[in-house]
Amino acid sequence: MKISIITINRNNAAGLERTIKSVVEQSYGNIEYIIIDGASTDNSVEIIKNYAKMISYWISEKDKGIYNAMNKGVDAASGDYCLFLNSGDKLLTPDSLANVLESDDLEEDIICCDLFTNNDKICNFRSAPKNKPTKLYISMRNPFPHPSTLIKTSLIKKFRYNEESKVAGDWMFFYDAMIIDNVTYRHIPIPLSLFYLDGVSSLDGNPKGRAEGIEYLYKYMHPNIVSEIKDKKLRKEYLLASSSMFLNTGSYNILYTVYKVLLIFENKIYRPLRSLYKNCRYKHTK
Repeated sequence: MKISIITINRNNAAGLERTIKSVVEQSYGNIEYIIIDGASTDNSVEIIKNYAKMISYWISEKDKGIYNAMNKGVDAASGDYCLFLNSGDKLLTPDSLANVLESDDLEEDIICCDLFTNNDKICNFRSAPKNKPTKLYISMRNPFPHPSTLIKTSLIKKFRYNEESKVAGDWMFFYDAMIIDNVTYRHIPIPLSLFYLDGVSSLDGNPKGRAEGIEYLYKYMHPNIVSEIKDKKLRKEYLLASSSMFLNTGSYNILYTVYKVLLIFENKIYRPLRSLYKNCRYKHTK
């Protein structure tokens, strides 16, 4: 199985070299490595040239933004799956990709692994969803760790990234793929990448990303989401998922407190009273 690893970069020479080293050191042999540089003015191009023999394709030219650069990588990709490992991020160990791809039956459209995040030298573990997330959950936040997610090349070439987006284009892609195209999904519980939190495209933690997500959701909300919102069993998930995309921490705490109060009211007061009323009514009619 051929994997196209795509790295985009602009003026991040130190981070770029860290990323390149993690890719060229992989024990897995069938890798197509693509680097899209946005006309960097530091020594990024010199670093790329130092590793040119181990890079399948690279270009350095002006682009129209992050997702325009990522689409350039998609256009150049010829592998079975694409993995976006942007400048500064890295594959966790030299055997990371080989460990993920040791299974012979990988055929899902999106294969999601776990990852570690790094924020000022503090590492945290993030697990990908074990099961395919509901449409409602995806509409509220991006549950997929992008640097640890293998996407079928045919799928990403079909939907591509929304180049009008500044920071939320990856979530928009997953929204379209999961909700509109209803793609297949698999979780592999192996950490694949180390993601550095100094990047710009974080939907959950970036106010601009949340704003873009809200605007996109209002414009393209799928009917399936509306039906899930009406499903009582999914209301809790709706409230929890909405916390990161639509609400700041204070507002979320208030909303969740209200939800818990309503839940207590329903379980401790409303249901017993309704049961008591039914019993009294039954005895009265009897």
